[in-house]
Amino acid sequence: MATYTMGDIIVDAVTMNEAAVCGDLDESRRRARRIAFLAAPEGLTGIAEAANVLLCLLGPSGTEPRPGFGAAMVAVSTEIDRAFGEG
Repeated sequence: MATYTMGDIIVDAVTMNEAAVCGDLDESRRRARRIAFLAAPEGLTGIAEAANVLLCLLGPSGTEPRPGFGAAMVAVSTEIDRAFGEG
């Protein structure tokens, strides 16, 4: 896996979480989509699947997220930690 991909995924995850805390769920959606897009071709299926679950819970732009989206954000971070040797 390219180091820049790992770095991009980590930066996107941090930005995704910060955006959610600030109430910018559209930015969280964009970052989750990008995480899934970057992770899948690298074989990081746990990260890609967790990001896709999160996207489903966040729902379309302009809608309220479904219950459990916070736990799904944690799951994305957990998968990142596991994939990159931090967990």
